[in-house]
Amino acid sequence: MLKSSNNHNSRLYRFCPFIILSAVMVCYGATFQYAFHFDDHPYIIKNTHIHDLHNLAAIWSFNPGRFLTFLSLSFNHHLGEFHVFSYHLFNTAIHAANALLVFWIARLLMRFVGAGENRRDLAPWFPLLTAMLFACHPLQTGAVVYIWQRAATLSAFFYLLCLMLYLRAALCRSRPLLYGSLAAAYAAAFTKQSAVTLPVAILMMEFFFISRSFERLKKKAAQLAAFAPALILPLALAAVGASHELSELENRQTPFSQYLLTQFNVIATYLRLAVAPVGQNLDYDYPLAASFADAGASALLLLALALLGLRLFSKNRIASFGIFFFFLSLSVESLVPLEDLIFEHRMYLPLTGILLLICSPLVMQTPGTCARVGMILLAFSLVPLIYLTHERNKVWRTEETLWRDVVEKSPAKERGYANLGLFHLRKGDPEKALSWYLLGASQNPDSAYFMYMMARVLEQMGEADKALSRYSKAAALNPQEPLFWLHMAEIYDRKGDVDSAMANYTASINARPEKPLPHALLRLAELLDKAGSFEEAERRYHQTLRIVPHEAEVNYKLGMLYKKMGNEAEAAKFLGKAAAKKN
Repeated sequence: MLKSSNNHNSRLYRFCPFIILSAVMVCYGATFQYAFHFDDHPYIIKNTHIHDLHNLAAIWSFNPGRFLTFLSLSFNHHLGEFHVFSYHLFNTAIHAANALLVFWIARLLMRFVGAGENRRDLAPWFPLLTAMLFACHPLQTGAVVYIWQRAATLSAFFYLLCLMLYLRAALCRSRPLLYGSLAAAYAAAFTKQSAVTLPVAILMMEFFFISRSFERLKKKAAQLAAFAPALILPLALAAVGASHELSELENRQTPFSQYLLTQFNVIATYLRLAVAPVGQNLDYDYPLAASFADAGASALLLLALALLGLRLFSKNRIASFGIFFFFLSLSVESLVPLEDLIFEHRMYLPLTGILLLICSPLVMQTPGTCARVGMILLAFSLVPLIYLTHERNKVWRTEETLWRDVVEKSPAKERGYANLGLFHLRKGDPEKALSWYLLGASQNPDSAYFMYMMARVLEQMGEADKALSRYSKAAALNPQEPLFWLHMAEIYDRKGDVDSAMANYTASINARPEKPLPHALLRLAELLDKAGSFEEAERRYHQTLRIVPHEAEVNYKLGMLYKKMGNEAEAAKFLGKAAAKKN
């Protein structure tokens, strides 16, 4: 009977990869010509470090913590530069591979809990349904269609591959498979920093399904310790400043305690989206929790979920693991205060845990009417999920469709209006850009950014006086931003108002004296030089050289200044440096 059951399951599983891959193509096959979006511009289009696939040193130097992510983007650039097809094809292929890995992991977990040995069981359907829900869920669209969020999908690929190979190695007692699992763990460490949790996931999986006791777990200490470098590497790269994402921590304005409180609500939102994926948004206008009272209900919900995980440990090991895997894989971005409180792509890997929980009743040995009805409902839920994924993908077609959707759902946030303005500027339509900035300013009257961008557009349109007025308002709202003063100085400079130009160049320098803009320093030095204020000009030239010591133009002009001052030795020194730099 067991042999007959296994043959039946094998026939079923033979077609599952084809079904899963077909589902992925149905969901994402129409997205291969969708535009670049948002961070695609700084990280792909303008990122010259990745524009030469053979220059591995340049790719590594840009961001070692995500080296493999940028290497894959460099590969796409090598194939077609900025033609989006290969980028989307790669992203979709990775998503398909991840869905297959979810399928294989679910199959292996069944074997460890002894499910699927009875032909009357619903367990054989568990891997397929879990993988299909993963493949077709609209919550995944942000990670798959948004090219830059390959960081999430590629990291998940190595993460899931590591787990799958580890389970397979334990089942087959295979050293090569264990080494493959280790290699995948180290690859994940150089894909995205959130993969730092992978060694803990391996430890958890070992305890839940393989060792099943602390005594047996201790015997695996040496084997488990081999995964520790995958945890240490991302932390070490962060410690030496090799992870660009640390700049988010330096620039964040949300207090640590408030961020953590808000994450209770954020995680509750992720759970709601996992069950009812409606009202999706790239850029949520998410409220900060001011006190525990603002997050208390969500905290109780998450506590109840964690307690359920403990309760299910002995009754439904897969469901219990799914709950704790969800919390673990979401922990880094929930505990480390980032600039953005919520992003849907952060749920790409954690969704696996929720799906294991939802589909786990199928693994129970005695399927009753409720279990059968549940399976039918899960199967039929794929139809609306595929529809919602299709509809959500349409939002990502162009930058305009994406940011219009954001503005509609988050009308009080700056970013939607700002990106719509940039979109029209790139298209060469400054008047349309100006209209979006005006609309953004009406929603955010204290926004220095919109005043600044309106001034930039007006300046581009030849309206210098109107631009000056906007720059002045921007500087009044944020006097610590040196760019506002610099642009005013340049307008006065072009108009021949030397005194006003010098005053604004000085204001730009004083706005951030620890890191002044080199152009403001150099131009102020030149004006002082022309005005005959040689000593002050000398001081400003030297100040510029401390920031750009190898700039030939600055060395040349300082040398010429020393000639005017009659200091031939210093003149020869700096003119020589300028000549050397040019050569």
